[in-house]
Amino acid sequence: KKGPNDKLIIPLKSPDTFSFDSNNSTQAFTQSIVSDKTFQNILNQQGGGKISASTIEQYLKNIPTQNILNNSYTPDPRTIIISHDTSPTAVTAYLEALANLYTKHGEAFTLGDDLTIAQNALISNNEIELKKLDRIVNALDAIAREANSLSVPENILWFHQREVALLLKTAKEIQILRNVNEDPVGALAVLKTRMETKNEFSALHNKELGSWLIKNNISLGPVASILFSK
Repeated sequence: KKGPNDKLIIPLKSPDTFSFDSNNSTQAFTQSIVSDKTFQNILNQQGGGKISASTIEQYLKNIPTQNILNNSYTPDPRTIIISHDTSPTAVTAYLEALANLYTKHGEAFTLGDDLTIAQNALISNNEIELKKLDRIVNALDAIAREANSLSVPENILWFHQREVALLLKTAKEIQILRNVNEDPVGALAVLKTRMETKNEFSALHNKELGSWLIKNNISLGPVASILFSK
């Protein structure tokens, strides 16, 4: 509204002239508020209008997960060093080398659960606490990158591709949580997938891989047995 001393009225820009970050769900939500007639009616109410929590919740339900994560995480097979040695010894060596990468970068994972860290940071309004998530993201990215330099036996390629994909997806989800101050709607929306990804990771490590190893009569090395046999 024009104030008593205002000499100029600056009109809102047309929605199609705005520049939005396609990766920022909060900006996308803002764009929908500006563009949608229902939202315009709310905002044009006498005395202004408020956006209810239920309206935001409904928006979150309608956000496609792929739009939030905005990527496909399946590694290109052409970037993987595939070995034709599919012997139990070769598979054991690969899994041991992969487990050693987790050990190498494992200090970041001692900081705690990423969802708990994000929650504590918001409750205490502590930016330093939130920065712990940067270390976890960097560790996940490093493991994914270095894993693709390993020699992968052809018969366990199925596991390697899903492992790297989940590492990168987890890193992206935590990065979105890390940027909760810049994109709170995106952080809320990614909570829908975060637990699903955790469960998928656990199932891959502790159920699917274990069943496959038993079926193929393959044993784990000392480090891999700790990581993949919980």
